[in-house]
Amino acid sequence: MASKNVISMQRWIAIIAFLAYDFIQIYIVGHLIVEPNANYIIRYQVRWSPEFQLDTLTLLGLLLIPFVISYIMALNSVGGDMVQIIGPDSLMKRMQMEFHRGNPEARDFTEDEVDHFLLELSTGEPQGTFENLKMLFHLGIITQTLINQTGIKSIKRVFVSDDLTPNAFTLRVLPIPFLGQDWIIINRNVVDILDDQEIKSVIAHEIGHAARRDSWLNAMLYSPRLVIIFGWSIILAAMANVILNEPFTLDSMLRFATLLGFIGVIRYLMNAGQGVINYAYRRTELLADYYAAKIIGLEDLINALIKIGSRGEVINSISRELKRLEKMSGEVPIEQMAVQIMNYLDPSETDAAVAKEYAVEFYVRSKLNQIFRGFQISISDSEFNNYVQQAKANMLKSQVSATPLISESEEQVKDWKSVDIDQNKKLDIEEIKDLVLQLRKNDSSIFQSELLERTGQLPQVKTHPQVSQRIFFLHDNLMD
Repeated sequence: MASKNVISMQRWIAIIAFLAYDFIQIYIVGHLIVEPNANYIIRYQVRWSPEFQLDTLTLLGLLLIPFVISYIMALNSVGGDMVQIIGPDSLMKRMQMEFHRGNPEARDFTEDEVDHFLLELSTGEPQGTFENLKMLFHLGIITQTLINQTGIKSIKRVFVSDDLTPNAFTLRVLPIPFLGQDWIIINRNVVDILDDQEIKSVIAHEIGHAARRDSWLNAMLYSPRLVIIFGWSIILAAMANVILNEPFTLDSMLRFATLLGFIGVIRYLMNAGQGVINYAYRRTELLADYYAAKIIGLEDLINALIKIGSRGEVINSISRELKRLEKMSGEVPIEQMAVQIMNYLDPSETDAAVAKEYAVEFYVRSKLNQIFRGFQISISDSEFNNYVQQAKANMLKSQVSATPLISESEEQVKDWKSVDIDQNKKLDIEEIKDLVLQLRKNDSSIFQSELLERTGQLPQVKTHPQVSQRIFFLHDNLMD
């Protein structure tokens, strides 16, 4: 795969191309005037004005609005069930205050020294509160240590979310140099499936985004878009106003058809640049991976990517299986049932086959439970479980599918566990090299979802490269 410098150059070329494309659109939309004219078949006359139609104050306002929106979105993103682990209202801050207040001997502020404070906080709370607080505090220590190590002072707050997907992301709050802050959000499921070193690599990846000012740049990229939307809206409103203020005639019908055609063209023009910026986003993720691997280590980052990808595959397999069941038996509340399954499934489960079987069993139990209760049929637990197992076996054997999935032959999907020689669920450098070799030799994918994306059976993830591509990039740039 391309070198880090080439990836960086490709990213900047895509960003510059995207901005140039948008500024050309601003220039065009600012000079276009569309007027009614019955002499033209489209019943409108499109002409070029020598004067730019948008005044400077309007332009500045429109360019600044995305920054305000990003600030509001950032505030909304950290509400609800999120816990602040770094920041003014964090558990870490409270523990530091309590520790120094009750520490006349000036002992070092360590995790072991604050256990009794955490025990006091958890007294009278539900079972498991102490363990949860200890996990959050430990995660805060890890994160703060990495922030100090990298010296990225813009990171002011870090939150943990209860989201069941293994993910983390960085927000630029008020994305203005020297005034803005970076906030990191880590989903709890990351902690469920990764060890400490792998968690560090995920956090380092997000610190890499902050260090490179990626979130700030993303907000900047979308400022021109609002100007374009505003400009096109003025033109479309003027065209619609002509139709609404004249009697309904053949001219009105032609003008309405022209208006619809304009909307289609504008939509195409707006979407055309999105592919370019998505290309830049994928390069951005690779560069953040490189940053994290240099700080934490290649081995830990690649293992984190594989485990996160495996957990993602579990979530995808549940969704695909529910769609298959819906095709077989009619109504299935897919979204609701998927959430229920994820709540009951072991949060550390990364085996898609296990998740698929669990989804079928959950569905069968729900369906049979509805039937027996609906008809008020008494049945023992053992009889009920026997029916569940029989129905589950029949449904797993069924070949009916809502999506035409490809058979998982070794040449198509390479299970990373097959190169884990010592079976410790963690690949060392030599095992990673072997995995890369076999993936390239057979042009394989590491997950079925990747294969389905490559073959067009699933839509491609737009803003993130596939796990296989990220492993190839890290292997080619950081392994001897």
